[in-house]
Amino acid sequence: TVVFFNDNDFIQPLRDKGIKVFMVTDSVFSTEHSRAVPQFLNKLFMKGYWRLSVIQLLNFLHQKSIRKIERICLTEKIDSIHLNTELFRDRIGLLTAAKLKIPVYSQLRSKYQKNKIYYHPEFISFANQHVTQYLAVSEDTMNFWSGEVGLDRSKFTVLNDYVTIHSEENDFKPFPKDKLNFLCVANLIPVKNHFYILHCLQNILLQTNSKLLLVGKGAEEYVAE
Repeated sequence: TVVFFNDNDFIQPLRDKGIKVFMVTDSVFSTEHSRAVPQFLNKLFMKGYWRLSVIQLLNFLHQKSIRKIERICLTEKIDSIHLNTELFRDRIGLLTAAKLKIPVYSQLRSKYQKNKIYYHPEFISFANQHVTQYLAVSEDTMNFWSGEVGLDRSKFTVLNDYVTIHSEENDFKPFPKDKLNFLCVANLIPVKNHFYILHCLQNILLQTNSKLLLVGKGAEEYVAE
């Protein structure tokens, strides 16, 4: 069962596969239905200016969407909640799971640049108390969230994104060294660090007829660089 806060191109394909999809309106995260006051209070929390109980604030900001997701969980007999991208943006699922006392798994696929967000100790403590397991896509991501943010390292599992080339006959032949085409699909922003793949492939690109295609959208200055 999948819950979205905004309309997107994934909804119909998921439904075509028989997956239940629910649209939930949230005062902060639903673009067309966001409200000025909740957005302002959310910024106070994200920047660290809210000094009172942040859990009470977040439950207040998302009270309607939390109630809706609670009803979905009860109706669909949900056994656990999976948070898709990043803990602060996926807070509604965390708050709902805590209320229902069901396992919640937080997949961490990204990290904030320094000084972009305030990691409130109360929220981090709440997450460490209620998250069953943190799933990081790399050791670098795990080190960021556990070392710099303070998430419980003992709850982390690293699920590397990788491709394994396997041959049962053990007759694997290396790639040809010429005319290789590489494709990287990612937002063209500094945090994606395209210079890493350029560095890794520089000898192949300079010495052969191979090509690297970068697909994405993003900051003009970064693209130009």
